[in-house]
Amino acid sequence: MAKNASNDYEGDSESDLEPYSQEYLDGLLEKAASVLETKTNGQRTEEEVILLQQDDADSKPLPSLDAKRLLPKPYFSQPEDRNSIPLLSQDSVIESVATSSTPSLPPPPMLDKQGHPLTKRQINELKKKQAKPGYFELPTPDEAELLKIQREAEAVRLRNAVDPKKFYRKEAAINVKKMSKQIAIGTILPTTTPFGTASTDNLTRAERKRTIVEELVEDSEARRYAKRKFEELQSVHGERGRDTWNRKKIARKPKW
Repeated sequence: MAKNASNDYEGDSESDLEPYSQEYLDGLLEKAASVLETKTNGQRTEEEVILLQQDDADSKPLPSLDAKRLLPKPYFSQPEDRNSIPLLSQDSVIESVATSSTPSLPPPPMLDKQGHPLTKRQINELKKKQAKPGYFELPTPDEAELLKIQREAEAVRLRNAVDPKKFYRKEAAINVKKMSKQIAIGTILPTTTPFGTASTDNLTRAERKRTIVEELVEDSEARRYAKRKFEELQSVHGERGRDTWNRKKIARKPKW
Protein backbone atom coordinates (compact mmCIF):
# COMPACT_ATOMS: atom_id res chain seq x y z
CA MET A 1 0.00 0.00 0.00
CA ALA A 2 2.77 2.39 0.87
CA LYS A 3 4.55 1.60 -2.36
CA ASN A 4 1.42 2.31 -4.45
CA ALA A 5 0.86 5.69 -2.70
CA SER A 6 4.42 6.72 -3.30
CA ASN A 7 4.16 5.74 -6.96
CA ASP A 8 0.95 7.83 -7.39
CA TYR A 9 2.58 10.90 -5.82
CA GLU A 10 5.58 10.59 -8.04
CA GLY A 11 3.32 10.33 -11.13
CA ASP A 12 1.41 13.50 -10.20
CA SER A 13 4.58 15.48 -9.68
CA GLU A 14 5.92 14.34 -13.00
CA SER A 15 2.67 15.35 -14.75
CA ASP A 16 2.87 18.83 -13.14
CA LEU A 17 6.40 19.33 -14.33
CA GLU A 18 5.54 18.46 -17.91
CA PRO A 19 5.51 21.58 -20.26
CA TYR A 20 2.17 22.95 -21.66
CA SER A 21 1.23 22.04 -25.19
CA GLN A 22 1.36 24.57 -28.03
CA GLU A 23 -2.39 24.45 -28.59
CA TYR A 24 -3.03 25.33 -24.95
CA LEU A 25 -0.72 28.34 -25.14
CA ASP A 26 -2.32 29.56 -28.38
CA GLY A 27 -5.74 29.40 -26.76
CA LEU A 28 -4.56 31.50 -23.83
CA LEU A 29 -3.13 34.13 -26.20
CA GLU A 30 -6.41 34.32 -28.14
CA LYS A 31 -8.37 34.77 -24.91
CA ALA A 32 -6.05 37.58 -23.76
CA ALA A 33 -6.32 39.33 -27.14
CA SER A 34 -10.12 39.13 -27.06
CA VAL A 35 -10.26 40.53 -23.51
CA LEU A 36 -7.96 43.42 -24.50
CA GLU A 37 -10.10 44.20 -27.54
CA THR A 38 -13.29 44.31 -25.48
CA LYS A 39 -11.64 46.66 -22.97
CA THR A 40 -10.45 49.07 -25.67
CA ASN A 41 -13.89 49.07 -27.32
CA GLY A 42 -15.49 49.89 -23.98
CA GLN A 43 -13.16 52.86 -23.45
CA ARG A 44 -13.92 54.20 -26.92
CA THR A 45 -17.65 54.05 -26.33
CA GLU A 46 -17.26 55.86 -23.00
CA GLU A 47 -15.19 58.62 -24.64
CA GLU A 48 -17.80 59.08 -27.34
CA VAL A 49 -20.52 59.40 -24.72
CA ILE A 50 -18.50 62.06 -22.86
CA LEU A 51 -18.03 64.08 -26.05
CA LEU A 52 -21.74 63.99 -26.73
CA GLN A 53 -22.49 65.34 -23.26
CA GLN A 54 -20.40 68.53 -23.76
CA ASP A 55 -21.95 72.00 -23.83
CA ASP A 56 -23.57 73.42 -26.91
CA ALA A 57 -21.08 76.31 -26.95
CA ASP A 58 -18.19 73.89 -27.52
CA SER A 59 -20.04 72.06 -30.26
CA LYS A 60 -20.64 75.27 -32.29
CA PRO A 61 -18.59 75.51 -35.48
CA LEU A 62 -15.73 78.00 -35.58
CA PRO A 63 -16.26 81.17 -37.65
CA SER A 64 -14.79 81.30 -41.09
CA LEU A 65 -11.51 83.17 -41.54
CA ASP A 66 -12.38 84.19 -45.09
CA ALA A 67 -12.82 88.00 -45.19
CA LYS A 68 -14.05 88.20 -48.78
CA ARG A 69 -17.67 88.44 -47.70
CA LEU A 70 -16.85 91.52 -45.60
CA LEU A 71 -15.18 93.40 -48.45
CA PRO A 72 -17.20 95.50 -50.94
CA LYS A 73 -17.89 94.15 -54.36
CA PRO A 74 -14.95 94.84 -56.69
CA TYR A 75 -15.42 97.01 -59.78
CA PHE A 76 -13.30 94.71 -61.93
CA SER A 77 -13.76 91.00 -62.43
CA GLN A 78 -10.66 88.90 -61.88
CA PRO A 79 -10.04 86.73 -64.99
CA GLU A 80 -8.97 83.13 -64.64
CA ASP A 81 -6.26 83.50 -67.25
CA ARG A 82 -3.27 85.55 -66.20
CA ASN A 83 -2.74 87.02 -69.67
CA SER A 84 -6.30 88.29 -70.13
CA ILE A 85 -7.43 91.83 -69.18
CA PRO A 86 -9.85 92.29 -66.25
CA LEU A 87 -13.30 93.54 -67.24
CA LEU A 88 -15.34 96.28 -65.61
CA SER A 89 -18.18 94.64 -63.75
CA GLN A 90 -19.46 97.67 -61.80
CA ASP A 91 -19.46 101.30 -62.98
CA SER A 92 -19.04 103.96 -60.27
CA VAL A 93 -20.55 106.71 -62.48
CA ILE A 94 -23.72 104.71 -63.04
CA GLU A 95 -23.97 104.00 -59.33
CA SER A 96 -23.56 107.68 -58.41
CA VAL A 97 -26.23 108.70 -60.93
CA ALA A 98 -28.56 106.01 -59.65
CA THR A 99 -28.11 107.05 -56.04
CA SER A 100 -28.43 110.77 -56.81
CA SER A 101 -31.53 110.28 -58.94
CA THR A 102 -33.41 108.74 -56.04
CA PRO A 103 -35.21 111.55 -54.17
CA SER A 104 -34.21 111.91 -50.52
CA LEU A 105 -36.67 112.80 -47.82
CA PRO A 106 -36.49 116.39 -46.52
CA PRO A 107 -35.20 116.79 -42.95
CA PRO A 108 -37.86 117.20 -40.27
CA PRO A 109 -38.54 120.78 -39.14
CA MET A 110 -36.89 122.02 -35.96
CA LEU A 111 -39.29 122.48 -33.07
CA ASP A 112 -39.14 124.64 -29.95
CA LYS A 113 -40.03 123.63 -26.40
CA GLN A 114 -43.75 124.07 -27.05
CA GLY A 115 -43.59 121.86 -30.16
CA HIS A 116 -44.03 124.68 -32.69
CA PRO A 117 -41.72 124.94 -35.73
CA LEU A 118 -38.92 127.50 -35.44
CA THR A 119 -38.85 130.63 -37.54
CA LYS A 120 -35.92 131.60 -39.77
CA ARG A 121 -34.72 134.13 -37.23
CA GLN A 122 -34.72 131.54 -34.45
CA ILE A 123 -32.88 129.05 -36.66
CA ASN A 124 -30.19 131.63 -37.48
CA GLU A 125 -29.75 132.48 -33.79
CA LEU A 126 -29.47 128.79 -32.97
CA LYS A 127 -26.79 128.32 -35.64
CA LYS A 128 -24.81 131.24 -34.22
CA LYS A 129 -24.89 129.70 -30.75
CA GLN A 130 -23.61 126.34 -31.96
CA ALA A 131 -19.93 125.55 -31.57
CA LYS A 132 -17.75 126.13 -34.62
CA PRO A 133 -14.68 124.03 -35.48
CA GLY A 134 -12.60 127.09 -36.44
CA TYR A 135 -12.87 128.50 -32.89
CA PHE A 136 -11.85 125.38 -30.93
CA GLU A 137 -15.49 124.22 -30.60
CA LEU A 138 -16.44 127.29 -28.53
CA PRO A 139 -20.14 128.21 -28.56
CA THR A 140 -21.39 131.76 -28.98
CA PRO A 141 -22.61 133.20 -25.64
CA ASP A 142 -25.73 135.29 -25.22
CA GLU A 143 -25.69 139.06 -25.59
CA ALA A 144 -25.76 139.64 -21.83
CA GLU A 145 -22.98 137.12 -21.26
CA LEU A 146 -20.96 138.58 -24.12
CA LEU A 147 -21.17 142.06 -22.56
CA LYS A 148 -19.85 140.67 -19.26
CA ILE A 149 -16.95 139.00 -21.04
CA GLN A 150 -16.13 142.21 -22.91
CA ARG A 151 -16.15 144.12 -19.62
CA GLU A 152 -13.73 141.60 -18.15
CA ALA A 153 -11.49 141.90 -21.21
CA GLU A 154 -11.52 145.70 -20.87
CA ALA A 155 -10.40 145.34 -17.25
CA VAL A 156 -7.51 143.14 -18.37
CA ARG A 157 -6.57 145.72 -21.00
CA LEU A 158 -6.50 148.53 -18.40
CA ARG A 159 -4.66 146.54 -15.73
CA ASN A 160 -1.59 148.83 -16.15
CA ALA A 161 -3.47 151.64 -14.41
CA VAL A 162 -4.29 149.50 -11.39
CA ASP A 163 -0.82 148.60 -10.15
CA PRO A 164 2.07 151.06 -10.79
CA LYS A 165 4.71 148.42 -10.05
CA LYS A 166 3.64 146.03 -12.81
CA PHE A 167 4.30 146.62 -16.48
CA TYR A 168 2.83 144.63 -19.36
CA ARG A 169 3.70 144.49 -23.02
CA LYS A 170 1.57 146.45 -25.46
CA GLU A 171 1.17 143.37 -27.67
CA ALA A 172 -0.71 141.71 -24.82
CA ALA A 173 -3.48 144.33 -24.97
CA ILE A 174 -6.91 143.14 -26.02
CA ASN A 175 -8.97 144.98 -28.61
CA VAL A 176 -12.49 144.67 -27.31
CA LYS A 177 -14.08 146.06 -30.48
CA LYS A 178 -12.46 143.43 -32.71
CA MET A 179 -12.95 140.58 -30.26
CA SER A 180 -14.58 137.45 -31.63
CA LYS A 181 -18.04 136.44 -30.50
CA GLN A 182 -16.86 132.86 -29.95
CA ILE A 183 -15.15 133.40 -26.61
CA ALA A 184 -15.21 131.96 -23.12
CA ILE A 185 -13.47 132.60 -19.80
CA GLY A 186 -11.76 129.60 -18.22
CA THR A 187 -11.48 128.71 -14.55
CA ILE A 188 -8.43 127.15 -12.90
CA LEU A 189 -9.57 124.02 -11.10
CA PRO A 190 -8.13 123.21 -7.66
CA THR A 191 -5.47 120.51 -7.57
CA THR A 192 -4.86 117.79 -5.01
CA THR A 193 -1.72 116.19 -3.63
CA PRO A 194 -0.90 112.53 -4.29
CA PHE A 195 -2.38 111.75 -0.87
CA GLY A 196 -5.77 113.23 -1.81
CA THR A 197 -5.51 116.35 0.33
CA ALA A 198 -5.83 119.93 -0.93
CA SER A 199 -2.69 121.53 -2.29
CA THR A 200 -1.20 124.71 -0.83
CA ASP A 201 -1.14 126.26 -4.31
CA ASN A 202 -4.94 126.49 -4.31
CA LEU A 203 -6.66 129.72 -3.33
CA THR A 204 -8.79 129.77 -0.23
CA ARG A 205 -12.49 130.49 -0.37
CA ALA A 206 -11.89 134.08 0.82
CA GLU A 207 -9.25 134.67 -1.86
CA ARG A 208 -11.44 133.47 -4.72
CA LYS A 209 -13.25 136.22 -6.58
CA ARG A 210 -16.21 136.19 -8.91
CA THR A 211 -14.80 138.45 -11.62
CA ILE A 212 -11.41 139.48 -13.01
CA VAL A 213 -11.97 143.07 -11.85
CA GLU A 214 -12.26 141.92 -8.24
CA GLU A 215 -9.04 139.94 -8.60
CA LEU A 216 -7.18 142.95 -10.02
CA VAL A 217 -8.37 145.36 -7.30
CA GLU A 218 -7.85 142.91 -4.43
CA ASP A 219 -4.35 144.16 -3.53
CA SER A 220 -4.39 146.94 -0.91
CA GLU A 221 -1.57 148.90 -2.57
CA ALA A 222 -3.29 148.68 -5.93
CA ARG A 223 -6.52 149.82 -4.31
CA ARG A 224 -4.86 152.88 -2.73
CA TYR A 225 -3.14 153.75 -5.99
CA ALA A 226 -6.38 153.49 -7.96
CA LYS A 227 -8.20 155.62 -5.39
CA ARG A 228 -5.49 158.33 -5.48
CA LYS A 229 -5.53 158.43 -9.29
CA PHE A 230 -9.30 158.66 -9.31
CA GLU A 231 -9.25 161.60 -6.90
CA GLU A 232 -6.63 163.40 -9.01
CA LEU A 233 -8.73 163.02 -12.12
CA GLN A 234 -11.83 164.20 -10.31
CA SER A 235 -10.00 167.30 -9.04
CA VAL A 236 -8.76 168.16 -12.53
CA HIS A 237 -12.23 167.81 -14.01
CA GLY A 238 -13.70 169.85 -11.15
CA GLU A 239 -11.23 172.69 -11.62
CA ARG A 240 -12.00 172.87 -15.30
CA GLY A 241 -15.69 173.25 -14.57
CA ARG A 242 -15.46 176.19 -12.15
CA ASP A 243 -15.38 179.75 -13.57
CA THR A 244 -14.50 178.44 -16.98
CA TRP A 245 -16.40 181.21 -18.78
CA ASN A 246 -14.86 183.98 -16.62
CA ARG A 247 -11.34 182.70 -17.19
CA LYS A 248 -11.91 182.53 -20.92
CA LYS A 249 -13.32 186.09 -20.89
CA ILE A 250 -10.31 187.41 -18.96
CA ALA A 251 -7.93 185.63 -21.30
CA ARG A 252 -9.62 187.22 -24.36
CA LYS A 253 -9.63 190.71 -22.86
CA PRO A 254 -6.88 192.93 -24.37
CA LYS A 255 -4.07 194.01 -22.12
CA TRP A 256 -4.21 197.73 -23.07
